[in-house]
Amino acid sequence: MSAAATQYAKTIANILWDRGIAQGIAAASGIGNADVSWNQTPFTFWSDMVNVAHRSGTFPKLHANVVAEFGQQGDHEALDVLAALIQNPGLLAGPYQAADPYRARLVGQYSQRAVFNRFDLRLKCANMTEGMPVLFILGEHDMGKSHSWYYLQHIADAMGHLALLVDIEDRWGSAECNATGLMGSIADQLKVTVDLKATDKIQPDTWPKILVERLVGALSELPDDGRRRWIVIDGVDRPNVTPDAVGLVESLATATEKGRLKTLQVIVTGYNGQFITNPLPGAGIERIQPIDRPEVERFFRDIGEDYGKTVDNDFLVSLMDKLYSDLGPEPDLALLGAKAAKLVLSVFGGKSNE
Repeated sequence: MSAAATQYAKTIANILWDRGIAQGIAAASGIGNADVSWNQTPFTFWSDMVNVAHRSGTFPKLHANVVAEFGQQGDHEALDVLAALIQNPGLLAGPYQAADPYRARLVGQYSQRAVFNRFDLRLKCANMTEGMPVLFILGEHDMGKSHSWYYLQHIADAMGHLALLVDIEDRWGSAECNATGLMGSIADQLKVTVDLKATDKIQPDTWPKILVERLVGALSELPDDGRRRWIVIDGVDRPNVTPDAVGLVESLATATEKGRLKTLQVIVTGYNGQFITNPLPGAGIERIQPIDRPEVERFFRDIGEDYGKTVDNDFLVSLMDKLYSDLGPEPDLALLGAKAAKLVLSVFGGKSNE
């Protein structure tokens, strides 16, 4: 959830903590009981309600019912907080929604990030949902390998899968990322227990394979919910990643390609090892290309079509000037994507006409 949505749910949960009242608001807003974790904390079930309302397009109705309840209770301070939060352009309007999730040009719970081009990545994601077990995403520094996570998460969510991120930069910073630590993070994301203890008898070059074997044994702990789980390991090309961590990635890819990890699929960014020059039979390789102004211009024209509006040359020049005004000629892709999404929501409105 975005910071605004998290604060929105917290504000409500701190006051409307009574499940009975919350369930009444959910029913009045068209949210089914089965879609909400009612046995959890108030913040959790209100977060569920906000998420479901956005996905179903009923967030304005939910918000109106919450405001009515706050008004009935006379809580003017909470009403003021909600009034400020609702100014977030993606919150009340709801997310942009593409009829085909693969061609979505804005992604994220509140449509807060733009996806420029990436037509080959879109195709590879379609292959993943059809069962392709492994995907390697390559590219030069700052081309958007890590930014791909947002699109991967979007597709997994749309298809009913679960995308789980192991972000090496975020998790380890400049500290050493070795095979044991990497497997520990994967196990944490999956919520399974993997024995990470090595004995003196284990040879260093076999340790990654042993860890993967232990993971295979732990997968019985996963819920039998029919969902595929995409393990996304981001940043294997970072200098603090040890050779045995790279070996773990390779062992994971091999086991996944052989079908030994059940419903797990593996996506790795920054890997440049043996499986790039000698690809695994079932693996995909996506080489990320830079995003330059022509790709951004096409993004604006295409998303204009999504909203049923024509982006002529004058309109396009205006959009590009607004986008690049304070970002410089070669902006960071994360900043560019976030600002482009915010610009689209402010210019075109919250929802597309698809």
